[in-house]
Amino acid sequence: MNEKICECLQNIRKKEITKEAVNYVLNTYYRLWMEIIETDEFPDEFTTPLIERESGIYEAVKWLSDNGFDMNEGQDDTPLMISVGYADAPMTEFLLKNGADANRWAGKDETPEDMRGNYYLEDIDIAYYNEELSRQDNYVQALLQTTRVLVELGNIGDFNGICLNVDINTREISLSDAKYKY
Repeated sequence: MNEKICECLQNIRKKEITKEAVNYVLNTYYRLWMEIIETDEFPDEFTTPLIERESGIYEAVKWLSDNGFDMNEGQDDTPLMISVGYADAPMTEFLLKNGADANRWAGKDETPEDMRGNYYLEDIDIAYYNEELSRQDNYVQALLQTTRVLVELGNIGDFNGICLNVDINTREISLSDAKYKY
């Protein structure tokens, strides 16, 4: 396990971190990757199945889940917001299967019914506009996979009112008003 992730878990076990523990671990994990990457290349790590990642992040989030830590707790961002923001479909899937709620926004007073769309899909749209990354096939595929996971597991289709448009030829991803509710 990566030493920074191991240190996070030690701080949690010693009760030095009691709130937003999942956020603490995920933010550490993603910052670590951003430090490692010297270029604007999208890391293969984020498309690798969680259980196969050498960083030990799977063991860390599984331990947190098994020990009852809240997969939704976050003042500014929920753990799901963080994983979606990094187009990490395997992490997004793990979080949704372990209690994360795609209908919950941290630090926001709005309910899904009050909003035009869904924060998570909008976050994917925003993430796509990183110009360097948007030219990379693995990044585009990671965004598409993250979107699929959200739609299939996140139960967000009933009210979102928006749809994600993907043009494979022009490599453009955008949001628009949905013609149908699913």
